[in-house]
Amino acid sequence: MSLLRTASSMPSQTGGRVTSIELRTNGEVVLTVSDNGIGVPKQRSEGVGSRVLSLLSQQLGGTMDYDNLDQGCRVTLRMPKPSL
Repeated sequence: MSLLRTASSMPSQTGGRVTSIELRTNGEVVLTVSDNGIGVPKQRSEGVGSRVLSLLSQQLGGTMDYDNLDQGCRVTLRMPKPSL
């Protein structure tokens, strides 16, 4: 939820847009959140929120990656699919 809140709070020259996609594949859940805001400056990518999200995904056996796009940012979380 924090990831969506952060993405929606970033200003954009063209009007803000946030996209969230969740995929369930063979044994994996992938959540991708992207926006068309200002991107993530290097010092911001090392902030507390990013570190907490990265550590949480690692504790759950997953990974977190972020990419600056031509306009905006994309964060991808990959987690093992929980067994029910």
